[in-house]
Amino acid sequence: MKKSVYTFLAALFLLFLHPQLGHAERTFPLFLNGNSLASGENINGTTMVPIRIISEQLGAKVGWDDKEKKVFVTKNVLNIELQINNKDVKLNGKLQQLVEAPSINEKGTALLPLRFLAENLGLKVTWNEEKRSVYLAKPVNDRPVIGGEAPAAVVPIIPNQDGANAAIPDLDYHDDLKPIADNSIIEEPSTEIELITSEYDQVTVRANGDLHPTMFYLSSPDRLVVDFQKSTLADGLLMSNKPTIDNAISSIIDPSNIVSSDTNKTPPKDVNYSANTNGFAVTSSVYIDKVRYANFSDKPATVRVVIDLKQKNTYELVEDKENHVVIITQKAPSTYTVVLDAGHGGKDTGAISINKRLEKDFNLAMVLKIQQLLAQEPKIQVVLTRKDDTFVELDDRAAIANNLQASLFVAIHGNSYTKTSNGTETYYYRDESLSLAKTMHPFVVDATGFSDKKVKKEKFRVVATTNMPAILCEIGYLSNPTEETEMYKDEFQNRVAASIVAGIKAYLHIS
Repeated sequence: MKKSVYTFLAALFLLFLHPQLGHAERTFPLFLNGNSLASGENINGTTMVPIRIISEQLGAKVGWDDKEKKVFVTKNVLNIELQINNKDVKLNGKLQQLVEAPSINEKGTALLPLRFLAENLGLKVTWNEEKRSVYLAKPVNDRPVIGGEAPAAVVPIIPNQDGANAAIPDLDYHDDLKPIADNSIIEEPSTEIELITSEYDQVTVRANGDLHPTMFYLSSPDRLVVDFQKSTLADGLLMSNKPTIDNAISSIIDPSNIVSSDTNKTPPKDVNYSANTNGFAVTSSVYIDKVRYANFSDKPATVRVVIDLKQKNTYELVEDKENHVVIITQKAPSTYTVVLDAGHGGKDTGAISINKRLEKDFNLAMVLKIQQLLAQEPKIQVVLTRKDDTFVELDDRAAIANNLQASLFVAIHGNSYTKTSNGTETYYYRDESLSLAKTMHPFVVDATGFSDKKVKKEKFRVVATTNMPAILCEIGYLSNPTEETEMYKDEFQNRVAASIVAGIKAYLHIS
């Protein structure tokens, strides 16, 4: 009976919303409290909207289960569960049926039934026949108070069974910074963003007034999106007005890859730059690849900042309201996993010292001492690639760290060449590891007392195939009589082990 009543009411709505259903347009504009949203689609007489409208504009949180193709919409005590190509819907656990099932269009965008969701989210839905448009209205008590903060709409990403985050099939990467078309009255911005910069693993945004940040994640590829409503970019941040880039702030992406509204340059493949759009690479970061930003919308005025990530991480917004600064920074994990790799082992002896001692024994002795010291740090979990004189393949060493999604990988070795070769070296390969190498190297050089042979880039397999910051420390030369003698002393090993622990803690910002 309930099903029949619901179907009857839904049919009435269709007649109301589309009185000329047979001749209705495929798409038509949507408005929320007078502000333009992305277009809705008419599918078999039902108004369907992109999933991002629900998460970004209607104030709900949206989750996506890629395996089951399910959408979860939550707001306060409301919980709605929908499934692609399935008319059954759960509203706070109670089963109901939709007239039209959610679907995914040819662009890969998830489309959801507007009226069902909007009305359950407390919005009024009306159809304007003259303008062929749908108008949504929030209750007065659901609107942000003028001068106050707009509620943040954070989109939770539901992990797959394999632990990976599934991408919500919406807001294609090419459209990250594509402005939303709008013909309504222009709203004057109250805040001008004056600076967007990045250092290491955080992004700083500074303005001349109040900022209203809203943050959410997108994947495939991984990126973080932060919208600042009632804001616009200062002229100095627009590429068309800034031919010279301040290198002290950041390295700008090649200007040939950037197009603004007053140029005829071709946009790069990864972004539709139909607005004044800027971006810069972040070479010092382990997690951040580049930062892109644009005047995303003018109704309401919105600046969008997109942070492209090299690898997944969890971020939070830290706001200094007094100074009008927002810092987008990574959340410090409760524990860090550090993988220590004692080079060689078993049948692989490594270098043989001038006094016929084996490098594999030196490496293991060092790693065990480092492990013992790190065991005293509650924020660090230590994993060894080998605990005794066993042989482990190079790829298996890297796999141990990769499978654990470790925070750091540190390999310990002794060097060998000639009797006169000397000094301490630190190797890295991937650019993401350079910061770790530069942090660690001075600690180890000071502890060994050997000559400084600098930080070097080399494609050693264990540092090239690991996914996290990874370095290989060549403590000293076993082929050098003086250095070999020192390297096998307990006092020397304890001192160097302590220096490596200090370097790890300094890099992880553990006091």
